[in-house]
Order: sequence, then structure tokens, then C-alpha cells
Amino acid sequence: MIKDILLVLDSYPRPSNKRIIDSAIFLAKKLKSHVSALSFEIAFKVNTPSVLHRLGLDGPILQLIAEERGASRSNAKALLHAFEVAAQDSEVSFGKILCEESQENVTSATVEYARYRDFTIISTKSDSEIANPTAQAVLFESGRPVLLPPQLLGDDDLISLENVAVAWDGSSAATRAVFDALPLLKLATHVRIFTIRNDKPLLSDDRFGLKAYLERHGIHPVVEDIDAAGRRTGEVLKRYVLGHEIGLLVMGGYGHSLAREFVFGGATNSVLQKPFQWTFLSH
Repeated sequence: MIKDILLVLDSYPRPSNKRIIDSAIFLAKKLKSHVSALSFEIAFKVNTPSVLHRLGLDGPILQLIAEERGASRSNAKALLHAFEVAAQDSEVSFGKILCEESQENVTSATVEYARYRDFTIISTKSDSEIANPTAQAVLFESGRPVLLPPQLLGDDDLISLENVAVAWDGSSAATRAVFDALPLLKLATHVRIFTIRNDKPLLSDDRFGLKAYLERHGIHPVVEDIDAAGRRTGEVLKRYVLGHEIGLLVMGGYGHSLAREFVFGGATNSVLQKPFQWTFLSH
């Protein structure tokens, strides 16, 4: 059962798209779950040269820092207010968390909060070519799954449970993802299990064992094979998801962290960098 969801709302440098709030509230209502929104006031730490301080020339720098901190605080409060209004309108149990943290501590603080939630929703950077470091850390260090929205989150991108797909390769990460997402799969109208062939050796080919298990939970999935045909895994995933109008992709997250220098599997890397649809990942 999913009873506690965490929604992370970025306050700096750009605030999260408020459309992510609508999907978080939608899921909380569907799951009859509590949802907490977390945002940060950034306490910037900049060491100015002592000579500038003695000469009284560090004023403009300190003023800029104060302005940027104020912007993060204002953004955080506006996002949390929008979240509160949406939760109250939908009669969803909710909580708000506003933390003061330095930039370098935001990720570790988020991981701590994520450890005590069933899953965490983390927004992605619409203009970034690299994976969100907070999403990486929560996935690989919290022990809990993450839910990522599409990178280009639009007004029509409310998460849908009409068509849900499971990317299956028999690995422990894929298995964990299925079981973490089981309450979501039970709410889905249609569920697909698909395996990408001619891509990499499969750890297990027993998709029908998974199908039988899900059927005992009242879920009746369609099982399919997809030929990679020499394409990259990320491209195959994207074509399949968009081609079948999948509203939620469930998959395992592969990789590890060495002092937060992350090494990913190919599919995980492509999804973390530029998620093309709502994606539920477990490690």
C-alpha cells in the first residue's frame, strides 16, 4: 500500500512547473494517500576575500546573495501555497515542509526525507542536458523509488493511469520496480509487460511468471516482445511508450554511486537525463 508520498518542489534557480502539483494531488487522491511537499530556501555560502571586506567593497556581492536567497524563499513559499490550495480543494491529506539549506546540502536533505516515504516525485530540468542530481541521489541512496515527470512538462501532461507499461528484463531492479509500483498497477486500466530483445542478455526470461503473479493481484497484463533492431535502449523505450500512448512507465534503475559520481545503465541514463513520459524507477 502507498500511504505517504513526497513531492519535491525546486525553488532555485527556476521554480518547479506547478503542473507537477496537479499530478501529485491526483495520485494521492487515487491512492487515498498523504502527500507532503518539500521545498528549500537556499542559504548561499560565498566567501569573499578578506581584503574586500576590510575595504568595504563586498557590499554588492552580499546584496546579490541576499537577493538570490530572497528569490528562493519567495519561490518556495509560492509553490507550497499553490500545493496547499490544490490539496485542500481535492480534500487530500497533506503536509508542507520548508527547509533552509545550503546549495550543497539540498540533495542530502532530500534523500533523508525520501527514506520515510513510499515514493518521491522529483521535477526535472526542462533545459538541462544532465540528469537531476537530486533524482539520482534519491534513486540510488534513499532505498525508495522515484517518480519523474516528462522533461518538457506541459499543461496536458497530467499523469494518466489509463495505460501503464512495465519494462521487464528479469533483473532485481525491474522486480523491485514492479512490486513498489503494485498499487499503481492495480489502479491502471490497461497494463503491458514488454521485453526488449536483441539488446543485452536477459537475467530471466520468465515474463509469464510475472504475468501470473500480477493476475493473482487482479491485474491482467498484455505481454509483448520488442526487437531493439540495433537501436539504443532509450530510443526503443521512447518509441514504445509514445507509440502505445503509455501514461506511466515502470522500470528498474541501474547504476551505483561512488561519492556521488554516478555510473548508470544505458536506459537509466537516458530516462534520468531527459524523461519523455512519467516514469517510476526503483533501484
